[in-house]
Amino acid sequence: MSNLINSNKRKINVKPKHEVSINEIEGNDSKQTFNVNIKIDNTVRNSLIAISNLGIAPNQKEAVAYLVQQFHDNLDPDNQRLFDLQVDVLNKKDAKLHESN
Repeated sequence: MSNLINSNKRKINVKPKHEVSINEIEGNDSKQTFNVNIKIDNTVRNSLIAISNLGIAPNQKEAVAYLVQQFHDNLDPDNQRLFDLQVDVLNKKDAKLHESN
C-alpha cells in the first residue's frame, strides 16, 4: 500500500517530440463554414420562427441546426454513420471550392 502512496514522488518531466493542433487530429480543416442561402416556403420559415419564439433556439439558423441534430440523433447507427460521411464529403468539397475563390 505504501508503494501506491509513494508512486507519485518521482516526477518525470515528459514532453512530446512534436505538438499537434486539434484541427490536425480531428481533421477540422475541411469544416470551414460560410453563409449560404436556401429557398424555403413561408410555412417552413414560420415554423422556424415559432421554434425560436418558444426559446428552443435563439434564431432561425440555430433552429435549423437544432432540427438537423434531432434528425441525426433519431437515425439508427448505420444511417448516422452514412449521414456523417456524406456531410464530411460535402464539407470537403465546399472547402476546396471556397479555397480556390
